Amino acid sequence: MTNRKRWAGGGILLAVFAALIWFGALFIPVVQGLDAGSKAPDFKTVTIDGKALELKNFKGKVVVLNFWATWCPPCRAEIPDFIEFTREYGKKVQVIGIGLERKPGNTTQILRRFVDQNKINYPVVDDSEGKLTVLYGNIRSIPTTFIIDASGIVRHMQIGSMSKAELIGKVKPLLKK
Repeated sequence: MTNRKRWAGGGILLAVFAALIWFGALFIPVVQGLDAGSKAPDFKTVTIDGKALELKNFKGKVVVLNFWATWCPPCRAEIPDFIEFTREYGKKVQVIGIGLERKPGNTTQILRRFVDQNKINYPVVDDSEGKLTVLYGNIRSIPTTFIIDASGIVRHMQIGSMSKAELIGKVKPLLKK
């Protein structure tokens, strides 16, 4: 085979590969992250206790969505602050834990055991299938927390742990509106 034929064959192969990528990109849904000021996507799900939960039912209340997992050290470290925050602000603010378990087995049971052991006092949802994770911008790092105002607008998104003081600092101004 001559060099010219090799180059021609390689060029054709490269063109076909580029076309496949370009056409494939047209059909892949693009998930954008949520920024402050974005409308929080509504969702309907069930807590690990079997209770129906819809974001729209909390309209008029500030909502804190916390994506976490039992195997994540920073997630585990912030949970006592979320529990304490809920004790103080639970009448005005709804905290919702979104569990992202990847362990084999019954992920709801793993979450339920963890919630019971740690006396978590806010609803927890099992998102091991990743539906809420994708809905909220294809979350790649945990913990990730969204603070949503009473009208359903994302006012803050934080990747990494949040302390009780940080939660209060972000939520308190939203309660005055």
